[in-house]
Amino acid sequence: MTDEKQTLNRYSAPEGNDFAVGNSGGSPPEGNTNALTHGVTADPTHLMDELEPEEQEFVERLAGSFLETASFGPESPLATILTTVCVKIVQERRGEREIARDGPTVEKVVGKQEDGTPIVEKDEHYLAKFTSRLSKDIRLSLKDLGCLPDPDSQQAEATESLAQVLAGKGE
Repeated sequence: MTDEKQTLNRYSAPEGNDFAVGNSGGSPPEGNTNALTHGVTADPTHLMDELEPEEQEFVERLAGSFLETASFGPESPLATILTTVCVKIVQERRGEREIARDGPTVEKVVGKQEDGTPIVEKDEHYLAKFTSRLSKDIRLSLKDLGCLPDPDSQQAEATESLAQVLAGKGE
């Protein structure tokens, strides 16, 4: 290193460094999907426009199906949340397809032995944690939106129905 001190501020490279000349920096252009491969880790609110036509149709049918039993209508802000949850279902399915294609485990070289042979470890597919998280998030969101039957509510309804049947038979 030279005795000459390089000056930096938090917005620039060292003096004399011209590697980024011509790069305006900032975010990618609106609608840029260059990094989108499988979409499992993408923000579901932005993914809807990038889905295949069959997937978009699936999301619309699924959301419509949930709306039939929901306590809110298609104009409610909750319907938008429901559509996002349905996009997450597509993401989960994509992740499961990738895992099925690649296999549930992957081998990683983590070093070499003295004789040069690689030290290999098996690890869970990197998408497994994302699909697991998506699955839990989907289930909880659908439950919170009232689109999944709550076991406690089902038990209460069954008990009430049984009581009505028994009361009807007793009269």
